Amino acid sequence: MPYSLQPINGSSDFDCHRTFDLICNELFGFIELRNENLVETTHQSRKKLKLFRAFAKLIKPARNDADYKIANFLLRDWGRVFSDLRDAHVRRILMHDLHINPDYEDEKYVVEELLKRNRAEITTLEKNTLHSIDEFTLLEKNLKQNPEISHYFSKPADINLVIKGFQTSFLKSKEAFYFAFTSADAEDVHEWRKRAKDIQYQTELLMPATEKDDILRFHTQISDICEHLGNANDMHMLYVWAGKNVVLHNSDQYAALLKKINEANTVSSKMAKESGNYFYDDYPEPVFLLENK
Repeated sequence: MPYSLQPINGSSDFDCHRTFDLICNELFGFIELRNENLVETTHQSRKKLKLFRAFAKLIKPARNDADYKIANFLLRDWGRVFSDLRDAHVRRILMHDLHINPDYEDEKYVVEELLKRNRAEITTLEKNTLHSIDEFTLLEKNLKQNPEISHYFSKPADINLVIKGFQTSFLKSKEAFYFAFTSADAEDVHEWRKRAKDIQYQTELLMPATEKDDILRFHTQISDICEHLGNANDMHMLYVWAGKNVVLHNSDQYAALLKKINEANTVSSKMAKESGNYFYDDYPEPVFLLENK
């Protein structure tokens, strides 16, 4: 990984400032292209802010708790600015796929109506995000100039404390996994997704320049889990959003579409659960992967 954490020469500390700058520069490149590809810029803004939050948790043991809370809250709030627009973009992609899928031929009219409603939402959200304030430029300014963020990510972090942060994140993901499937609440599955995503991002941050087979295998498995969970989350989000379009409620096509969307969510959740069982059995304690990094 080009922005993986590297030890400072002659030190037992990771160079956090280097990694922070590399991620920022990658994000700023996407922000420059916002007028040409707003969908990708929105996606990358959300993705990099989640990466920064996972980074903040990873180095938390090497930081003051108060500093962590400030950095985490700032990154969370900046990410929320793009949530609705990213969700609308994802819905458009999902419904376009449904529209051309022969399995949804009988529900094509309802999908077309939902696409129209979503298109109107996207137009409003894009206008607000890009033209009313230009949230992307504001995000770039915040990452460059906010003193709390620069303070948190500029200092080195002891390698052993960073590994402790990774271990804490892994145990939280494991706990969230077991809780997700003893509960009937979709929010608990979503919580596992967030914790699993932390592990995926943190593994990328900790990958050595010469990637080892065991770390790559670990990363591949957690990435596959996150893919299944992401698909489940997307279908759940679409199901909830479509359920709010009361104009279509009396349509048989509408009911059939919701049923199929929910079934797709269930399939992806089941695949995530099966992958999770193998993953946490294979890696009861993954810290050994990071030894002699």
